[in-house]
Amino acid sequence: MNRSAGLALAVLATGGARGEVVMLAQREVPQYAQVAAGFQKVNPQARVADVADGALAVRDSDVIVAIGSKAFELARAQPGSAAIVAAAVLTPQPGGSHPITAVPMESRAGDALDALRALAPNARRVLVLHPPGDSPMLSEARAAAKARGLSAEFRALGDLSGLEGSLHELLQGQQALWLLPDARLARPEVAKFLVATCLDRKLPLIGFLAGMAQVGALVAVAADFDAIGREAAKLASDLAARAPAARSGVPFRFVAGHVLVNGRTAQQLGLSGETPAGAEMVR
Repeated sequence: MNRSAGLALAVLATGGARGEVVMLAQREVPQYAQVAAGFQKVNPQARVADVADGALAVRDSDVIVAIGSKAFELARAQPGSAAIVAAAVLTPQPGGSHPITAVPMESRAGDALDALRALAPNARRVLVLHPPGDSPMLSEARAAAKARGLSAEFRALGDLSGLEGSLHELLQGQQALWLLPDARLARPEVAKFLVATCLDRKLPLIGFLAGMAQVGALVAVAADFDAIGREAAKLASDLAARAPAARSGVPFRFVAGHVLVNGRTAQQLGLSGETPAGAEMVR
């Protein structure tokens, strides 16, 4: 057997040639445009499609990188078994006929806790509020807290109608409050209430949006959309190189976010810890 024939047989044995990758985006949204630009830096050869094109946009693709929730839902609704990489989607859920993995909107959990440890090294008991149900984000947060030796109490938030009355009780004995990404907590009136409550009790608050730090949270770790796009391109290439049967069950990848620290809040809390390297100071 000559060398070229041997290579051809090897390709057949591993399930075929590299699959086609299509990036499905809604690029009129500035944040999604940043993700798309980051993706194309790493994989300029991928086919580019827009959600406005509908089902035709992803026809016959093997791996779909769906940027944003609208693109993600469109990709999931398509027939076939193309693998999907959800990029910059908040808490994407697997299920259905497509293998699903993600580089989600949520940033790497350890960044938030490392910022807390740098600014408030004595804060060891942390209340963690998160959306109901299990998720890769929650598993990531639990592992990060355990690795840093924190006593973290995880509480799922159901109906927010009772939050104002229950938060004071939940914070009893705690030394910090950490908010995992939850669209309901991003509402301005809710975020301001959480900030005011923590300032009143002299507790550090870790949020997940830049605006939370700007209104008084000690720390916020916001999504880095360029980094999400670059990592999504790498993850898509990894999937495309696999045989179709090996594209299921691939773990989510969380990337570093932008760390913001409110200097005025640090002063109000009497904190003397060091500002984390690379963090942006706001007031």
